[in-house]
Amino acid sequence: MATTPRWTGWLGLGVVATLVACGDQNGPLNPAGVWKYGVAPIEAKPATAKGGAVPTDAPPPPAPAASPAPAAPAAPAAPVRVEAPTPKAGAYAVAPVTGGATVRVRCKLNRAVPLWNVPVYKDRDKGCGPHAEMVTERLVYDPKSLGVGNCLVRVVGVSAGKDWPEPMRAEERTFLLDQKGCVYVPHLAVVRGGTLLTIKNSDAADHNLHAYRNTMAETTFNLSSAPGSTIDAPETYLERMGVYIMKCDIHPWMSGHVVTVPDPYFDVTHALDDPASGKAAGEAVLTDVPPGEYQIEMWHEGTVETVNGTASVTYSAPFVEVRPVTVRAGETATVEIAFDPR
Repeated sequence: MATTPRWTGWLGLGVVATLVACGDQNGPLNPAGVWKYGVAPIEAKPATAKGGAVPTDAPPPPAPAASPAPAAPAAPAAPVRVEAPTPKAGAYAVAPVTGGATVRVRCKLNRAVPLWNVPVYKDRDKGCGPHAEMVTERLVYDPKSLGVGNCLVRVVGVSAGKDWPEPMRAEERTFLLDQKGCVYVPHLAVVRGGTLLTIKNSDAADHNLHAYRNTMAETTFNLSSAPGSTIDAPETYLERMGVYIMKCDIHPWMSGHVVTVPDPYFDVTHALDDPASGKAAGEAVLTDVPPGEYQIEMWHEGTVETVNGTASVTYSAPFVEVRPVTVRAGETATVEIAFDPR
């Protein structure tokens, strides 16, 4: 089946940077030559737009029509930012699933590509080093099977079904994002909306966590993070739906994502075979899916890094791919999504 990029998917509104769920996030390269990334437990509770558009807050209902008022001089209209209408967080309902099925999705590259290094400009004696370069975090894959890690895969359109994973069920939820080795751990986190993000600094270097929502045009918060500190604040409560882009202005190579999702029908792929779960490299497994017609949506961060001196690092747009899938009671549906890094 031909790959059809879709840039209006739920994670595709011009997102520039990204985070990756890590099992052994800061370990050395494994013998296959890739970082040992896996899936970190996450907590998220967002809402999704039709066809998988980026979850955002639903617009308020229109005000009741008012009686005509006397004509007045027209004032220039203020610019209005229009966001895609989406259900409010909490629209998903936990309910018994009859005839639950499985969807297995394979995320892979069309061809092998060499991995590259990113310069580490400063604080190599404070946790960012010891080397002047680090292997890229933006593409991790198994060179044998070409299975790609850090693909976020979800079933779009499930309104009722299985319960959230245990760590995501509590009314008051937190998720820990660490700054360790001058990278974000995990690099990609998926959280249920209404989760409090707790920010830890395990380095001896000062950091700041500059978070944006959906695009770099909207700052959500920008907090200093001193060595050894753990902080949270009202603004780190991720109630609004969307893709939260994480950047450190002090260490420009640091980037990541925290993504909110509307339901528990999601998975994040590993870069290597995972004997514990039985998943192959690049494979996402979505279980207890109610029978029906759905879309499978895969998101992966853009893989091109542009280093702008020592001031900043910018990134290419993310990949969003959508596939239709028919889910039949008690059966397993399979989907393969392949793409070229760019």
